[in-house]
Amino acid sequence: MSESPSTSAANFSPTSAGARAILWAQVAKFFLRLGGAVALARLLTPDNYGLHGMASVVYGLLYMARDFGIVTAIQQPGEMTARLARLRKLGIFGGFALAGLGLLLSWPAGLFYHEPRLPAVLATMSLGFIFGGWNAPTVGLLYREHRLTAIAVCDVTALFLSVTAAIIAAWEGFGVWSLVLMALVYELTMLIACQCIHLKITAISTTDEPVEWNKTFGFSANLVASNVANYFTRTGDQIVTGWSAGASLLGIYSRGAQIASLPMQLTIAPFAGWAVASLARLRDSPAAYVDLFRRTLNGLLHVSFAIGALCYAAPDFVVSAFFGARWMASVPILHWLALALAVQPLLFAAGWLLESTGQVQRLMRLTLAGTLLVVGACVMAASQGIEAVAIASSVAILLFGLGGLAYCRDCTPVRGGDMISAAICPLLAHSGWALILLFGRRFHSSAPDGTGWLLIMGCAGLYYGALLLGSAQFRRELFARGFLHSHSYTGSALACR
Repeated sequence: MSESPSTSAANFSPTSAGARAILWAQVAKFFLRLGGAVALARLLTPDNYGLHGMASVVYGLLYMARDFGIVTAIQQPGEMTARLARLRKLGIFGGFALAGLGLLLSWPAGLFYHEPRLPAVLATMSLGFIFGGWNAPTVGLLYREHRLTAIAVCDVTALFLSVTAAIIAAWEGFGVWSLVLMALVYELTMLIACQCIHLKITAISTTDEPVEWNKTFGFSANLVASNVANYFTRTGDQIVTGWSAGASLLGIYSRGAQIASLPMQLTIAPFAGWAVASLARLRDSPAAYVDLFRRTLNGLLHVSFAIGALCYAAPDFVVSAFFGARWMASVPILHWLALALAVQPLLFAAGWLLESTGQVQRLMRLTLAGTLLVVGACVMAASQGIEAVAIASSVAILLFGLGGLAYCRDCTPVRGGDMISAAICPLLAHSGWALILLFGRRFHSSAPDGTGWLLIMGCAGLYYGALLLGSAQFRRELFARGFLHSHSYTGSALACR
């Protein structure tokens, strides 16, 4: 029996345990990814990374359809039993179809990049889609039941095993195949772990008549199309760089892009499933919906603005710490991509609003417009070099992020004032941090690496300590009104926002 809207929203506390579980999982994943990136950067060559980057262009495009919108479809209110049978079949058959499509596209990709080694790499990576499609309905059910701690444990375990396998393979001299192995081990471990946890969940009956295939495909097709377009929005700069500059320069560019994408991978993207599932539960309670959205966006902007300020003002220290001195050519790339890093939550926020309210057609149109904007800007800048591509990409992503939220303001309960109030304190607070780094650049840049980092961390401690003491609004947003603060949406809370 399906939940009524009032029951769904009453006493619903999406932030107390689930978001904290995701946060701690991302802390663990950050150190795992950081350690893996540092180790692999010293064991692999730019050519290895460039070849993997070329394969990742096609793989990442197919990856956008990996769950076929199943996870989001399961979050929509209404009877679940009528949809589940179709969604399970869609996940299994779709996973095999994506793996076959990756095999078919491997030869054209090799011809496009003039790289004969590419087909074998891409075809092998595509085998992971079989595991991902099979696992999608289970992940969707875990999100629907808010088993977020279980998802976090599976995720950290899978990442640990995959990074370990990649480092061992790279140490043994397998080169680019160590990166391929990392992706396959992650997907297989996630499948096994989630299936084991799902066995403990009360079975959901599938005896009801399944919904028609055209209804299942309609939702999934629009969501997959928007994910594909969003992929080109996020990776258009790397696609253009690989096409115009070749594997070696793409390897340099991708190191800066990898650092700039870490906040998205570790602190923004992991909350996407939680945010959509939580907002969908509150779609019939506008006050609670807006409150949760504002707190979530505000918290993630605090993270992305702080890290973006560091990468913009001290990119040489960041690149040196991550990858070592031989990758310093990536410094100007990271410097400009830091602008896009800072506004990454805005790109995700528009998707949360439209997915949680079931407006996947509007989402598809929005992401298609973003793709045209970003890719077009990068193509026009390609002749000026990879640094110009990074500048064009960041400016285009900034414009798209602001325009996307403006596009959503009249079709969801969230209004422009809610978005501005969520962003104003993070923008002001962390802009001050960026200015301090820029003014003190000549001191920490001329210092030895260890001393320079001590200066930067010391300044950060003094600045944010003074901010906590002097700004009540900053304290409220971090501790009393943050999206990790426990908050139950009861009837009285909905009435008194």
